[in-house]
Amino acid sequence: MQFSTPELSEIFGLDRNRVQGWLKAGWITPSIQQAKGTGTRNVFSLEDAYIFGVFVQFVLLGYDLGDAAVLTSAVEDKGVSYYASKGTKFIYDSHKYPAGKMSGMGGSISSRTAEEALRLSAVNIAEVKRVVDEWARVNK
Repeated sequence: MQFSTPELSEIFGLDRNRVQGWLKAGWITPSIQQAKGTGTRNVFSLEDAYIFGVFVQFVLLGYDLGDAAVLTSAVEDKGVSYYASKGTKFIYDSHKYPAGKMSGMGGSISSRTAEEALRLSAVNIAEVKRVVDEWARVNK
């Protein structure tokens, strides 16, 4: 199953220009086809759509784009389907992984204020998968 940029924008209720900006900056990358100029399209796989949804959820929780990308890469390592099959909510605990101590997660989280350091963030990976699958069932 394949998805376009407008479809990902629709699934997650985002402005297409915002998604285009993330593509241009390299925060998200399609695995099937990257647009190479006028008249070409980005084509995303089903797993890309799931990973995109996880990234969006971290952004909506207030993480900056770089931190959202680092956290998403931790999920991407095993894949959304793996975590969703277990009903996993991916938890980022900033006490366990303080700023700069995100070992094995593909990067480091920038410094945070004391208030931010107390925050726990949860992304329901199974729900992200369900939303994408339901949209695809109805629209594909």
